[in-house]
Amino acid sequence: MLLFQKNIIFLLDISVCSLFFIFNYNVFGNQNLLWFFGTFLFIMLIYFSLKGFEIHRLYSPRFNFMSFSISYFLSFTLFGLFALVFDKQSLYYALAGTFLPMIFLLSILNTFVFRILIKKVSKKIKIPYDISDEILEQLRKYSFNTLRFEKAADKDIDFAVLFKYISLILDRIPLEIIKKDEEFFNKQIMAKSGYPFWQKIIDISLSALFFVLLIPIYAILSLFINILDGKPILFRQKRIGLNCEEFTLYKFRSLKNSTDYETIDVLSDHEKRSYPLGRFMRSLRLDEIPQLLNIFKGQMSLVGPRPEMIKFHDMCMENVPYYEMRSKCMVGITGWAQVCYKRSNTLEEYIKKTEYDLAYIYLFSPAMYFKSLFYTLDALVYRRD
Repeated sequence: MLLFQKNIIFLLDISVCSLFFIFNYNVFGNQNLLWFFGTFLFIMLIYFSLKGFEIHRLYSPRFNFMSFSISYFLSFTLFGLFALVFDKQSLYYALAGTFLPMIFLLSILNTFVFRILIKKVSKKIKIPYDISDEILEQLRKYSFNTLRFEKAADKDIDFAVLFKYISLILDRIPLEIIKKDEEFFNKQIMAKSGYPFWQKIIDISLSALFFVLLIPIYAILSLFINILDGKPILFRQKRIGLNCEEFTLYKFRSLKNSTDYETIDVLSDHEKRSYPLGRFMRSLRLDEIPQLLNIFKGQMSLVGPRPEMIKFHDMCMENVPYYEMRSKCMVGITGWAQVCYKRSNTLEEYIKKTEYDLAYIYLFSPAMYFKSLFYTLDALVYRRD
């Protein structure tokens, strides 16, 4: 979808980078080889950013802000490692002064050009006759008139195409759509099930890095929790993970000491037992840090559907269609439903949350994994509940 338009932007960016190199030729002197290597990294960064370009976020200032922030972070990380490996700190500082303005320029330029090109895209998508008006309205709203939805009999619909476009446009797959071809959808979910080796490697590598970097935060939070509300520092609770297996989840304790939840209304329980440090930790998801231990134990991933408490899991298994399918993927500290939706408390909210989780599993890939991580940064900046 929109591959031609993305390639045009990619070629445009390469042209801009080439001009960027020419104008800065004298800055780098005889270090041309190193500079070409740095430019190559930059071009690859652009390419992989465009692979995840999402049309429904195009008109949001949050998208522009997030694109710039992620590019800034990745660029400094890449060139920091680059300078460290080649011992070229002077090159790193020279790049920093010219490279960052280029990121800012391309973040704006790419979005502007894409808005122009996207209006020239047109594709027909067949949908069931009895699809709800609400879903149809959302599809038309977020597809920016690039897709035309035509109603057709179920036998004439390519559900592989329909599932893909709906999940890309809405970030979720409505349960009423899944009912139209349960067998096909189930096969696709089963094909993505489990905990692939590449995901394990990334989880362990990133978790080890985060664990070391966050050691000062562990110490500070542990000290303040102990001073403000005493022990225990960690909160342990049984959760449901991959293939509906139980495991013990770890968190920094963000609520006052009490018995287990007296009500299924988590929001009221949090309001009753919260204390200032706990509210601060939850707002920045700092209470989730000890779940790195769950990752080292092979019970969780950095990204995946959130592991549910047993009582909520049982409630959803009885009342939410296809809920058991979300257990086919490794649960995570953050996830697609967490960055696209809100904390769930009612059955209706759990139904909607399940639709996001199923879309994540349906589209599951390394790109989807990293996309969820990047969107987590966006959710933290804007304190999304």
